[in-house]
Amino acid sequence: MEELLTLPKFAKLAGCSTRTLFKRIEEKLIEPYEIRNGRNYFVASQLSILRRVESSVSQRKSYGYYRVSSNSQKSQLEDQLKLIELFAASKGIILENSFKDLASGMNFNRPNFNILLSEVVANKVDKIICTYEDRLMRFGFPLFKKICEAHGTEIIVINSKTTSPEDEMVEDLMTIIHVFSARLYGLRSSKGCINDILRKAQDTEGK
Repeated sequence: MEELLTLPKFAKLAGCSTRTLFKRIEEKLIEPYEIRNGRNYFVASQLSILRRVESSVSQRKSYGYYRVSSNSQKSQLEDQLKLIELFAASKGIILENSFKDLASGMNFNRPNFNILLSEVVANKVDKIICTYEDRLMRFGFPLFKKICEAHGTEIIVINSKTTSPEDEMVEDLMTIIHVFSARLYGLRSSKGCINDILRKAQDTEGK
């Protein structure tokens, strides 16, 4: 039977910090060999697993993401990009690239957003930096965050409210009203058609 190694000892043998090892456990990239009295224990044969994980993680890249809804807001794209680049530089994060889209935050078919999502799902993204949550999406951000976490990707939100335009929110709200109005109209039309069919059937039976 292999010797059980405590988490600090295992991390030291692997050449990483205990904090990094905790993070890999949270990301489910490695599991303790045994948990005893609430403590994690490993064995020497797991060192190769952790080293492969670290090698894979080290190849991950960090990206920025910025977006506006319409051409009238194009000037704000540059402001978002500058904030992202300044923040990354201040934290020592090297950006591989920054993706931008000109589309509503409720549109999930944004070209560059989908490229970024594909990279996340392929476990190739370490960090995503954006100026505000709604730059990534207007609704459903917690779900997107969970997807990223499941693939070991961290989302960093700078929380610059100046890059979340109020007029864009008005546009998105109008879109929601339009969609639901059309859906309600469709339901009413369908109900009317059904009633017509039922009336015709009743008239036929009465003859």
